[in-house]
Amino acid sequence: GLNFWHRQYEALHRYKAEHGHTNVPTSYPDNPVLAQWVINQRAVRRRGDMRDDRALLLDALGFCWRASPHPATQKRYSK
Repeated sequence: GLNFWHRQYEALHRYKAEHGHTNVPTSYPDNPVLAQWVINQRAVRRRGDMRDDRALLLDALGFCWRASPHPATQKRYSK
């Protein structure tokens, strides 16, 4: 079976297919674990602990390494 990381990666893949982006909101009711996992991936990469193969997989998915405001609130931030 797939390990935890790959299960979350698959869930993110499905999320992107459905929503068109990888910015899972922190309060994502369908999969709160996935939202936390996305935050953790960014933190791991910032620390320099991200495995190359995982970084490549996330890049291939168009993973957003910088957390950006939720699309619904984006208008407020853009000047």
